[in-house]
Amino acid sequence: MCQMLSGFSQNQFYDIDVNNSDISFKISHMAFLTVNGNFGDFAGKISLNDSTLISVNCKISVQSINTKDKTRDESLLDKVYLDAENHPFLSFKSKNIDTDLATHQLIGILKIKDVEKEVSMPFELDHAADGKKIRLAIETTLNRSDFGLDFGQMDTVVGDDIKVAIEILGVRVP
Repeated sequence: MCQMLSGFSQNQFYDIDVNNSDISFKISHMAFLTVNGNFGDFAGKISLNDSTLISVNCKISVQSINTKDKTRDESLLDKVYLDAENHPFLSFKSKNIDTDLATHQLIGILKIKDVEKEVSMPFELDHAADGKKIRLAIETTLNRSDFGLDFGQMDTVVGDDIKVAIEILGVRVP
């Protein structure tokens, strides 16, 4: 019986290495400027079966937003925008991985404030030769209106599309 089971593949689990990972975004402002920002505090797990991605779960601290403008960052944490007091985290939980297309798609539920929405994001996955680390890269565009991110009086001068770039280094859990 043991010999028969030895041929089965096992899942591998990876923790996100926040010090060597990046979750960044860009959004237009006043039609001719671009605000760049990132989140510096996040955690999560990535699961693979052999070399195939099977799940991604991530939680991002809203308080860790950084647009290189302290006043703007504090405003973004306010109730009008991200409402960090009542919604301290953004989260993503994968539902499905589609590798049948030329561009692999990571499909899951993204939660911003109290809005949960299914998103599909193209991704690339690379493996270190020793199997101890992986790199997951995602680039996508989100519509802020889909998540109820109404910016009040500033709504007309802030773009609706948020360009998101995620580069995650996963470290294998022994």
